[in-house]
Amino acid sequence: MCFAKAKDHRGETIARAKIYEEDGRICDAEDDIEGFRQNLEAAVGLFLEMNLIGEASRNLVRMAQFERAAGEWNFA
Repeated sequence: MCFAKAKDHRGETIARAKIYEEDGRICDAEDDIEGFRQNLEAAVGLFLEMNLIGEASRNLVRMAQFERAAGEWNFA
């Protein structure tokens, strides 16, 4: 990734999170529930690592983890 070459750790992490998020959407469209969950959980972890609470919460809501999403907002 160009972010790695530029030594932009934050940009690289956010890009990886967005790739996981997109892979999760693809799995959802293909009815691959396990792939959907795994990819969105990976995205959530990376978004939280970068303190992008809104991005993380959006994915938690997508997985119907409403209490966890609310908890992230309260934690911030």
